[in-house]
Amino acid sequence: MSNTLDSHATWDKMPKPCHQKERTFYSPENPHPDAEKYMHETRTTGVYPDIYPPHVWFSFPLEFKNEVRNRRKSHFRPQYLASDARDKISPEQKREHKTRPDQRRTQYQSQQVPIHLKSHEEELSDDNFTATYDAAVWSALPTVIQDEINRQRKLKLQRASNMPSL
Repeated sequence: MSNTLDSHATWDKMPKPCHQKERTFYSPENPHPDAEKYMHETRTTGVYPDIYPPHVWFSFPLEFKNEVRNRRKSHFRPQYLASDARDKISPEQKREHKTRPDQRRTQYQSQQVPIHLKSHEEELSDDNFTATYDAAVWSALPTVIQDEINRQRKLKLQRASNMPSL
């Protein structure tokens, strides 16, 4: 079996295709010509770009890279941190125990106003709201409204019994 190459040709003497050209790898020891320009511009303006070209980034010395990383950490904080949110929640809304995902309240449920408010200054509805209803009308009312009417009737009786007689 003969080799297709001439006997005098070797692999290291063959011309390389254009996509296999010699690459230069940049490092702090072998910096890219633009690296010094980028460092000078960054330090004079105080503006740290989001992205440096890779060949320039690898040319930077370690101290400058750490300076850029620290600057990014301090200036690009997320807008909403969990620790900040915990401080803004009122003590009534904080939960001490963990809730399983299937037992968590939805956003709609948490926005609903509780029906039974414990307040002595609560304004009650007019007497037409708590008036007696026919059995057909009463049974047609939703149970939430029936409960509210019964609650307000009790409160009105309670307040009437606590009123001093004139």
